[in-house]
Amino acid sequence: MTLLETILSGSLATAVIGLITIGSTVRKARSEANRVEAEADSVRIGNDERATRILVENIVLPLKEELNATRKDLQATKREMVRLRKAIDSASACPHSGSCPILFRMRLAADECDTEPEQAADQDQQNRHHRPRDDHHNSPLSADTDDTPCAATLHT
Repeated sequence: MTLLETILSGSLATAVIGLITIGSTVRKARSEANRVEAEADSVRIGNDERATRILVENIVLPLKEELNATRKDLQATKREMVRLRKAIDSASACPHSGSCPILFRMRLAADECDTEPEQAADQDQQNRHHRPRDDHHNSPLSADTDDTPCAATLHT
Protein backbone atom coordinates (compact mmCIF):
# COMPACT_ATOMS: atom_id res chain seq x y z
CA MET A 1 0.00 0.00 0.00
CA THR A 2 2.77 2.27 0.23
CA LEU A 3 2.80 2.46 -3.47
CA LEU A 4 -0.87 3.32 -3.49
CA GLU A 5 -0.32 5.84 -0.78
CA THR A 6 2.49 7.41 -2.76
CA ILE A 7 0.37 7.64 -5.89
CA LEU A 8 -2.61 9.01 -4.03
CA SER A 9 -0.54 11.45 -2.05
CA GLY A 10 1.13 12.66 -5.26
CA SER A 11 -2.23 13.06 -6.96
CA LEU A 12 -3.59 14.80 -3.93
CA ALA A 13 -0.63 17.16 -3.88
CA THR A 14 -1.06 17.76 -7.60
CA ALA A 15 -4.78 18.40 -7.11
CA VAL A 16 -4.06 20.83 -4.27
CA ILE A 17 -1.44 22.64 -6.36
CA GLY A 18 -3.86 22.70 -9.31
CA LEU A 19 -6.64 24.15 -7.15
CA ILE A 20 -4.34 26.86 -5.82
CA THR A 21 -3.20 27.71 -9.33
CA ILE A 22 -6.78 27.75 -10.65
CA GLY A 23 -7.87 30.02 -7.78
CA SER A 24 -5.18 32.57 -8.58
CA THR A 25 -6.02 32.34 -12.30
CA VAL A 26 -9.70 32.97 -11.55
CA ARG A 27 -8.82 36.00 -9.40
CA LYS A 28 -6.57 37.31 -12.17
CA ALA A 29 -9.33 36.80 -14.76
CA ARG A 30 -11.87 38.57 -12.52
CA SER A 31 -9.61 41.57 -12.04
CA GLU A 32 -8.98 41.70 -15.81
CA ALA A 33 -12.75 41.55 -16.47
CA ASN A 34 -13.34 44.37 -13.97
CA ARG A 35 -10.63 46.46 -15.65
CA VAL A 36 -12.12 45.89 -19.10
CA GLU A 37 -15.60 46.73 -17.78
CA ALA A 38 -14.29 49.97 -16.27
CA GLU A 39 -12.67 50.88 -19.61
CA ALA A 40 -15.93 50.13 -21.42
CA ASP A 41 -17.82 52.37 -18.99
CA SER A 42 -15.25 55.11 -19.55
CA VAL A 43 -15.67 54.82 -23.33
CA ARG A 44 -19.47 54.80 -22.97
CA ILE A 45 -19.33 57.95 -20.82
CA GLY A 46 -17.03 59.62 -23.36
CA ASN A 47 -19.41 58.71 -26.18
CA ASP A 48 -22.36 60.05 -24.21
CA GLU A 49 -20.52 63.32 -23.59
CA ARG A 50 -19.65 63.67 -27.28
CA ALA A 51 -23.22 62.85 -28.31
CA THR A 52 -24.57 65.42 -25.86
CA ARG A 53 -22.14 68.07 -27.11
CA ILE A 54 -23.10 67.37 -30.74
CA LEU A 55 -26.79 67.48 -29.82
CA VAL A 56 -26.38 70.83 -28.09
CA GLU A 57 -24.30 72.33 -30.91
CA ASN A 58 -26.42 71.09 -33.81
CA ILE A 59 -29.94 71.13 -32.37
CA VAL A 60 -30.35 72.99 -29.08
CA LEU A 61 -28.39 76.14 -29.93
CA PRO A 62 -30.03 76.69 -33.35
CA LEU A 63 -33.45 76.09 -31.79
CA LYS A 64 -32.69 78.64 -29.06
CA GLU A 65 -31.68 81.18 -31.70
CA GLU A 66 -34.84 80.49 -33.70
CA LEU A 67 -36.97 80.76 -30.56
CA ASN A 68 -35.41 84.11 -29.67
CA ALA A 69 -36.00 85.38 -33.22
CA THR A 70 -39.61 84.20 -33.05
CA ARG A 71 -40.08 85.95 -29.72
CA LYS A 72 -38.66 89.13 -31.22
CA ASP A 73 -41.04 88.85 -34.18
CA LEU A 74 -43.94 88.24 -31.81
CA GLN A 75 -43.13 91.38 -29.83
CA ALA A 76 -42.98 93.40 -33.06
CA THR A 77 -46.32 91.94 -34.14
CA LYS A 78 -47.85 92.82 -30.77
CA ARG A 79 -46.62 96.41 -31.12
CA GLU A 80 -48.12 96.64 -34.61
CA MET A 81 -51.42 95.21 -33.33
CA VAL A 82 -51.54 97.88 -30.64
CA ARG A 83 -50.94 100.58 -33.24
CA LEU A 84 -53.65 99.09 -35.46
CA ARG A 85 -56.12 98.94 -32.57
CA LYS A 86 -55.45 102.60 -31.77
CA ALA A 87 -55.96 103.58 -35.42
CA ILE A 88 -59.20 101.60 -35.65
CA ASP A 89 -60.49 103.07 -32.41
CA SER A 90 -59.78 106.59 -33.65
CA ALA A 91 -61.43 105.90 -37.04
CA SER A 92 -64.91 106.32 -35.63
CA ALA A 93 -64.09 109.97 -34.90
CA CYS A 94 -63.22 110.60 -38.55
CA PRO A 95 -65.81 112.67 -40.43
CA HIS A 96 -65.48 110.21 -43.35
CA SER A 97 -66.09 107.11 -41.24
CA GLY A 98 -69.46 106.45 -42.89
CA SER A 99 -67.84 105.84 -46.26
CA CYS A 100 -64.36 104.77 -45.18
CA PRO A 101 -63.23 101.83 -47.35
CA ILE A 102 -61.09 100.39 -44.56
CA LEU A 103 -63.92 100.37 -42.02
CA PHE A 104 -66.20 98.97 -44.72
CA ARG A 105 -63.81 96.07 -45.41
CA MET A 106 -63.43 95.42 -41.69
CA ARG A 107 -67.19 95.22 -41.24
CA LEU A 108 -67.41 93.01 -44.30
CA ALA A 109 -64.67 90.75 -42.98
CA ALA A 110 -66.55 90.38 -39.68
CA ASP A 111 -69.69 89.41 -41.61
CA GLU A 112 -67.72 86.90 -43.70
CA CYS A 113 -66.66 85.08 -40.54
CA ASP A 114 -70.32 84.34 -39.85
CA THR A 115 -71.20 83.10 -43.37
CA GLU A 116 -70.02 80.39 -45.71
CA PRO A 117 -67.10 81.30 -48.04
CA GLU A 118 -69.23 81.19 -51.22
CA GLN A 119 -71.94 83.35 -49.68
CA ALA A 120 -69.31 85.77 -48.40
CA ALA A 121 -67.86 86.16 -51.92
CA ASP A 122 -71.34 86.86 -53.36
CA GLN A 123 -72.06 89.32 -50.57
CA ASP A 124 -68.69 91.02 -51.17
CA GLN A 125 -69.55 91.52 -54.84
CA GLN A 126 -72.95 92.98 -53.98
CA ASN A 127 -71.55 95.28 -51.32
CA ARG A 128 -68.88 96.64 -53.64
CA HIS A 129 -71.52 97.86 -56.03
CA HIS A 130 -73.78 99.32 -53.34
CA ARG A 131 -71.12 100.91 -51.13
CA PRO A 132 -71.59 104.64 -50.59
CA ARG A 133 -68.78 106.79 -51.87
CA ASP A 134 -67.65 110.14 -50.56
CA ASP A 135 -66.28 112.47 -53.23
CA HIS A 136 -63.78 113.85 -50.74
CA HIS A 137 -62.54 110.42 -49.79
CA ASN A 138 -62.18 108.38 -53.00
CA SER A 139 -58.75 107.03 -52.27
CA PRO A 140 -57.56 105.38 -49.07
CA LEU A 141 -54.49 107.58 -49.29
CA SER A 142 -56.22 110.91 -49.85
CA ALA A 143 -56.98 113.09 -46.87
CA ASP A 144 -56.79 116.54 -48.37
CA THR A 145 -60.18 117.77 -47.09
CA ASP A 146 -59.05 118.49 -43.55
CA ASP A 147 -56.39 117.48 -41.09
CA THR A 148 -58.56 115.03 -39.12
CA PRO A 149 -56.80 111.65 -39.01
CA CYS A 150 -58.65 109.05 -41.01
CA ALA A 151 -58.13 105.29 -40.57
CA ALA A 152 -57.23 105.08 -44.24
CA THR A 153 -54.36 107.51 -43.84
CA LEU A 154 -52.90 105.92 -40.72
CA HIS A 155 -50.61 103.56 -42.57
CA THR A 156 -47.32 104.48 -40.86
